[in-house]
Amino acid sequence: MEIVVAATRAGGIGMNGGMPWPTLRADLKRFSEITRTSAGAVNAVNAVNAVNAIVMGRRTYESIPPTHRPLPGRLSVVLTQSFAADFPPEVKTAASLQEALEILGNEKIGKIFIIGGSECFREAMAHPLAKRIYLTLIDNKFECDTFVPPYTELLKTWTVEHESVRMSEAGVTYRFIDLVPRKL
Repeated sequence: MEIVVAATRAGGIGMNGGMPWPTLRADLKRFSEITRTSAGAVNAVNAVNAVNAIVMGRRTYESIPPTHRPLPGRLSVVLTQSFAADFPPEVKTAASLQEALEILGNEKIGKIFIIGGSECFREAMAHPLAKRIYLTLIDNKFECDTFVPPYTELLKTWTVEHESVRMSEAGVTYRFIDLVPRKL
């Protein structure tokens, strides 16, 4: 299980149900490349025709423009207490992250990516199956009402494996950081 998140240094990820910063094309491209590319299925039984899965909360799903959901080329699982009838038939639903992982255990899955929101991120970051965080670290300050742990807190249990150069787009300065769990 891997996590894909864009956040400010303070851990801000959202405001009023959307992104607090302008759209960053390089970030969207990276998100698509990461979540669509598979290094192979989790096990040999699922190796043929494996597709990656993206797991998200209901509000994250609803924040995706209707014309783009479900995101193509990936199996979507939405964590919700709502009835499955609220979602297209190709979208799977689960009441919890654990239930989502159980559902995906019966599918031909390459990799599992957690893509939001804050509760889903927090649970996944503490889960023993979490192997990597693909973080887009936003250097600018933005007003946010939705948060994940701040960057300094993440570094207590995760370590930087790779860090890109700083980039700037639409007045936003950011960089890509890949984190892996700290070895104890």
